[in-house]
Amino acid sequence: MNFFIGIVLLILSTYVGYFITKKFDNRVRFYQQFNNFNNVLKNEMLFSQKTIKKILLENNNNEYFYKKINNFFNKIGENLQCNFLDKEEVLYLDNYISSIGQGDVTSQIGYIEKVSNYLNDKCNSSLAEQKKYKSLYIKLGFLIGLMLLILFI
Repeated sequence: MNFFIGIVLLILSTYVGYFITKKFDNRVRFYQQFNNFNNVLKNEMLFSQKTIKKILLENNNNEYFYKKINNFFNKIGENLQCNFLDKEEVLYLDNYISSIGQGDVTSQIGYIEKVSNYLNDKCNSSLAEQKKYKSLYIKLGFLIGLMLLILFI
């Protein structure tokens, strides 16, 4: 019976380690979506000049970034919680959303290029963190489970 409890704890702790890594996956996916939207917005401003609402309809997704930007442009007062970004990053996103579409094309393109550099850096650092910590947390969860298994035997 103790062996069975130890095996269950081993599996459970490994799963907890894996579950914690979802934060890093969500962060990488967020910055990739943010960067993709920023690039699409820049191309649309340079060439076809679609509205932001049309761009959002074409790229609609149920992820945090698209929910946040849809809520702003559709004037929905829903407050979204985010556990994978810190306060500064959420504030940066809020400033970005409120700044796009608020000026002439040349100044907007300059702003979008600056944001693009920032987002490339954030994407690269998020990917590096994901590679570094994902396997660490899974292994740590497994080792804690292994220690619990040994204690229960």
